[in-house]
Amino acid sequence: MIQIKNLSVYCKDLCLLKSINLTIEKGQFYCLVGESGGGKSLLSKAILGTLPETMRTHGFIQRESEKLDFILQNPRGSLQSQVTIKRQVYHLLNSYGYPKKDWEGLIYKMLASVQLDHHKNLLDKTPLQLSGGMCQKLALACALFSKPDFLVADEVTSALDQESRQEILDLIYKFYQDNQVTLLCITHDLDVAEKYASHLGIIHQGVLIESGEKRKILAHPQKTYTKELIQSFEEHKSFIKSGKSI
Repeated sequence: MIQIKNLSVYCKDLCLLKSINLTIEKGQFYCLVGESGGGKSLLSKAILGTLPETMRTHGFIQRESEKLDFILQNPRGSLQSQVTIKRQVYHLLNSYGYPKKDWEGLIYKMLASVQLDHHKNLLDKTPLQLSGGMCQKLALACALFSKPDFLVADEVTSALDQESRQEILDLIYKFYQDNQVTLLCITHDLDVAEKYASHLGIIHQGVLIESGEKRKILAHPQKTYTKELIQSFEEHKSFIKSGKSI
């Protein structure tokens, strides 16, 4: 569980997040939705404890567990760009204390978990030699080794094509179900929340304006911004169903 009370984040005298109150219960798939620059990623960094030193906070964050991990927006952001995948995974397994005799089996189990077992030759390649979708799958697989209780997925599909996007979302949802993690999904896409989330938060200009069960917020939005967001989303779905382009 993550509990946040009256959290504000400042950069010098500028308030970037304003009095955030949020509880993410154990086992929730919580989607945080809002426009770019609205404060989504900033809130996730505050939760993870990775805010830049130039920023200061006021308020309270309680983490039930410190076993947190994250997947970044940049598909290659979690990987060293010029080091082979095998070498990076070996280092990761060693850092988590896995016995060396188990490494090979764990690696192939990892590849299978993200549907990359038919690409075993990628272990000798660097991230720069792989597609964005492959890198994002590897980043997700690496999170398996840390066995997190809480996982943050920050705009993980924004740099991917439609096919890779759907594959990654399905894999994240499977990871969530199979490993019983609590998941915070940062996205600007309400479609992701509708398909996968159990709970939904809407953030706008640094303020968490609505939060609760997804079905309740989508059915009965309270704030104007949320209503406009849902209306835009529904119009987009209508265009897609009619076969038109926008």
